[in-house]
Amino acid sequence: MRPITLGLAVLGALALAACDSDPTRPLAGPEIAPALVGETLAIGTSAQQSFFADGTMVWVEGAEEQGTWRVEGDQVCFDWDGARSDGCFVVRAGGGIVEFVGPSGDVLQAQTGDT
Repeated sequence: MRPITLGLAVLGALALAACDSDPTRPLAGPEIAPALVGETLAIGTSAQQSFFADGTMVWVEGAEEQGTWRVEGDQVCFDWDGARSDGCFVVRAGGGIVEFVGPSGDVLQAQTGDT
């Protein structure tokens, strides 16, 4: 009886951990471009960000703003032509979610079309 009880406890703990786990994981440098190119991410209810293979990107939230992006190490870096803030971010992805984690730990979460 004891091995069955222990086995059930382990299975229950694993199931609980799976329910509470974050569906995203940090992407390594070589994974970032394939995850972003061709994507138009929905950010909140009114913004979209699109990434293109030539290293350009577009942010649309009422008005359109353009910029460039590049991978540096295990981060994506944004250079905006306008008022948006430039910077480099860790990219986390999974389950139809892409997160950009800034140097201070702030997170911008977006939805892909792959939910």
